[in-house]
Amino acid sequence: MAKIIFFGSGPVAVASLVGIRKDFEIEAIITKPSTLHDITEVAPKTLVLTANNKKELEEVMTAQNLKSRVGVLVDYGVIISKKVIDMFEFGIVNSHFSLLPEWRGADPIAFAILSGQSKTGVSLMIIDEGLDTGKIITQKNLPVSPNATTDSLTSKLINLSNGLLKDTLPKYLAGKIRPRSQPHPDRATYSRKLAKHDGII
Repeated sequence: MAKIIFFGSGPVAVASLVGIRKDFEIEAIITKPSTLHDITEVAPKTLVLTANNKKELEEVMTAQNLKSRVGVLVDYGVIISKKVIDMFEFGIVNSHFSLLPEWRGADPIAFAILSGQSKTGVSLMIIDEGLDTGKIITQKNLPVSPNATTDSLTSKLINLSNGLLKDTLPKYLAGKIRPRSQPHPDRATYSRKLAKHDGII
């Protein structure tokens, strides 16, 4: 069973953690102070550390003697520095809920619906210093139904992500998958966090 450090905060991260904890040995969880309670509720016997920003994350990671060779990130919302990335032999794998380079950024699920897409998906990506620009381990498509909501689509993508991590991460760690550059980076699209004014019609 692969040993990982899990980075995540918020409901998507919590749901993802519930789904993958039976498939991986989670050495530690890194989250934000605001979501500490939710994380510790679903992983009460796991070391949980908090960091709100890039500087705090560097300090927390430097102070620990963690052994995992790979990190897994789902919906953390903190920029990861090269210093932290380089602490892992196999880097940090980000499960991003779009078919990169489509909808890089903070809210790919909502923008997939708003743009009227017929499909979206999940990309397992090796984090680099750019905004969702890292190399792809694998991707899988998911149809978007005409009546999809953010909540319903998010649930389906979490399940898809958990399955991809379970099936693909061990193969990556065993050297059976070589990450590849994102296709057509010149065609990248970008999402952002939806704001209150987005609800005005």
